[in-house]
Amino acid sequence: FPTDDDAQNVVDSGRCWKALRYTKLQTPSYTPAIKVIGSEGQPDSMASSAEDKEEVFMSQAFPCQTDDGDDIAIPDTVVHVDAKAVQEALFAQPVKKAPGLDGLGFKALRLLWRWAEDRIVSLVQGCIKLGFHPCTWKTAKGILLRKQGKPTYTVAKAYRVISLLSCLGKVVERVVATAIASFCETNEIFHCGQFGSRRARGTADAVSQLVARVEAAWERKQMSLALLLDVKGAYDRVDKHQLLRRMVEVGIAGNIIRWVKSFMSDRRALLVIDGRMGETHGIQAGLPQGSPVSPVLFILSVSSMFEWLETRHPKLHSLSFVDDVGLLLRCDTLEGGTQELESIAGHAMEWGAANKVEFEVSKTEVLIFSKKRKILQAAKQAIVRIGEHSCPINQGATKWLGFWLDSKLTFKTHFEKRITSAKGALQAVASLSRRNGGLSIGLMRRVVLAVVSSVALFGAEVWWRRQKDLERRLQLLLNSQARAITGLLKSTPIAFLLQTACLPYAGEILDQRQTRFATRALTAARDHPTH
Repeated sequence: FPTDDDAQNVVDSGRCWKALRYTKLQTPSYTPAIKVIGSEGQPDSMASSAEDKEEVFMSQAFPCQTDDGDDIAIPDTVVHVDAKAVQEALFAQPVKKAPGLDGLGFKALRLLWRWAEDRIVSLVQGCIKLGFHPCTWKTAKGILLRKQGKPTYTVAKAYRVISLLSCLGKVVERVVATAIASFCETNEIFHCGQFGSRRARGTADAVSQLVARVEAAWERKQMSLALLLDVKGAYDRVDKHQLLRRMVEVGIAGNIIRWVKSFMSDRRALLVIDGRMGETHGIQAGLPQGSPVSPVLFILSVSSMFEWLETRHPKLHSLSFVDDVGLLLRCDTLEGGTQELESIAGHAMEWGAANKVEFEVSKTEVLIFSKKRKILQAAKQAIVRIGEHSCPINQGATKWLGFWLDSKLTFKTHFEKRITSAKGALQAVASLSRRNGGLSIGLMRRVVLAVVSSVALFGAEVWWRRQKDLERRLQLLLNSQARAITGLLKSTPIAFLLQTACLPYAGEILDQRQTRFATRALTAARDHPTH
C-alpha cells in the first residue's frame, strides 16, 4: 500500500487546485471583433474598437425599456430582520468573491464584524425598514464571461455580463432574498414545478419529475410531447412595474416591496473590456446578474404563468429551472398533441405579452417521448407552429438542464457524452500524478474526484437502472482513475488498485448516489413535487 503523508496533504491542499489550472485551456485575454447585425436592410458590420464593443454589449446586457408603468399602491406593512439574519447573510457568502467598485471584499467585512457588528446590523436593518437601497451600491462593474461551448465568439450572444456589486450591498440583498424566499415558500407562491434558486430543487429533481410524468403517461398507453422555451434575456429584461405588482398581489410586506423598487431604480453600470474600464451608463430595466436577490425575484416574476397555462390545459405539466421552461403534455394521438402544443405555445406568448416577458422563439424545441416505432416514425413529419416560426420534433437526443433526453428515455446519449467528457478530463489531469513527479496520492485523488468523477456521474441518480453495460464501462473509467491517482501498473489487480486509490466499485457508487437522492426526496418538505 503506497504511503502518503496526510499532514503534508493538509499543508499543501491548495497545490492541487493551483496545478489544475495549468491543465485547462487558457481563455484568450482579448475580445475579438463583434458582429453587428444590420437593421432595415443595412449591411452587417464589425465592432472592433473598445468603444464600439462597449456599445454592443451594453445594449444587449442592459436593454432599454420605457418607464410607462403607473404608480403602484404599496401597503404599509413592515417585516423586521434580526441580527442573526444579517450575520448569516454576511458569513454565508464566499470570502473570495470579487468586490465591486469600492474594493471592499467579504474577507474585510468579516474582520470588520468583530469590531463594528452593531453598526453593520443597524445599517442593514435601516435599509430594509426604510425600503431604501443606497445609490453608492447601485453602480455595477460589468465583467464579460464567455459562454461555454459556443461555435463562435464573434457575436454578442456568446458572452454573459456579470455584475460585480458592493459586498456590503450584497449583505442587504441576501437578507431580502431570504425573506422573500421564506415568505413565498411558506405561502406556496411559487409553482410546484419551479426548480432552481430554491432549496433542494436542482436539475436532477426537475428531470426526475419529467421522467416520472412520461413513464406515468406510458402506463396509460399515452405519449408525451414537451415544448422547451427560453425566456429572452431573463434577469436583464425583468420589468420593474410588473414585478412590483406581482409582489403586492402575493402579499409581500410593504417595506420589502419599497426596497425592491429602490434597488431596481436609478441603477448604473460600466463595462470592463480587455482591461479597459468604460464609461458609466444608466440602466433602465432588469436585475443585475451577480446579485443574491435577482434569482428569487426572477422566478417570482414568472411564477404565475405556469398555473395560468395549466388552468387552460389540464393535461399540461409545467417544469422550469430559472429561465429554462419545459411544458410537458400527455396526449393520446400525435396529431391531437401537436395541435394542443400549438395552443399552449400561443397562450404562453399571450401571457408573455401581457406581462412583458419575451421568449426566444428561435431557441424553442419540441420533444416526443414514446416507445412505439410507428409514432416515432410519424413524428418525423410533424410540425409545431408558433406564430411564424415552425418547430419540427427533434429526432435525436436533446440537451435540457445538462441532460441529454432521447425519445425512449434510455439516456444512452447522455451517458456517452458524460463518459467522453470524463475521459478527456482524466487525460488532462493524469500528468499531475506522483508518477510524473507531481501531486501525492491524497491530493491527486481530490483532483480526480472533482474533475473526472463529477463529470461522469452527473445525472446518474436519474438514469441508473442497474444497466450492466453502463456499469461495466463506468468501472473501466474508475480503473483508469485509480491508475492515475496511484501511478500503479496496468497489471495491478483491480481490487488492490481501487483499495489503494480509495475508490469504490462502479455499482456501489451508482447505488449510493441513487439511495442518497431518494432519501433526500422522501425527507423533503411536503410541498416538494416528489411527494
